[in-house]
Amino acid sequence: KPVAVPPLTYEKLSSGTLMVFEATSPADIYFTSEAIFTVFLDTVHPAVQAASLTAAVASHVVEGSLVLAHDGEAWYRAQVRRILSGDKAELFLLDNPSLITLEVSGLRTGDTEVFLLPVTAVPAVISGWEDQDKAGVEEEWGARMRQLVEELPEASVKVEVVSCCPATGRTSVRVPSWEGRLGR
Repeated sequence: KPVAVPPLTYEKLSSGTLMVFEATSPADIYFTSEAIFTVFLDTVHPAVQAASLTAAVASHVVEGSLVLAHDGEAWYRAQVRRILSGDKAELFLLDNPSLITLEVSGLRTGDTEVFLLPVTAVPAVISGWEDQDKAGVEEEWGARMRQLVEELPEASVKVEVVSCCPATGRTSVRVPSWEGRLGR
């Protein structure tokens, strides 16, 4: 049976220079700050590695399960997005926002405490795109977003926080240097 954990919490973004972890569209971006990333390096990452040492094999993995997953380099907190054929699962790495596919037998349960730590990669949306369908926006604007991120020195950009939704962790932001470059 999956470990019962409270909903995920996210660090709070503040206006300023932020690192772009992932940007698939104006409606689906993940930012972090230097301060948040330092907390990840000093607290979250060591806690996840320590939890992996005693974690049991995840015996009941379903979509939405929170698990520990090893990407070949280190253990990460992950959420199961889809169960695939061949005893594999598509996972979203919470602190290093990316999708990976792993054997279900390689996933581990983690102590509840490790999932109580705030997630490092904070989900965000460009202000004005909040109500857009993520999949449709990604199809139309994904290539443009990748280009904008590739142009950034050190993957950092000045961001103005507009609002935060604590329930979802999703922060609405303005990125002045991108305004007018998204065709809207």
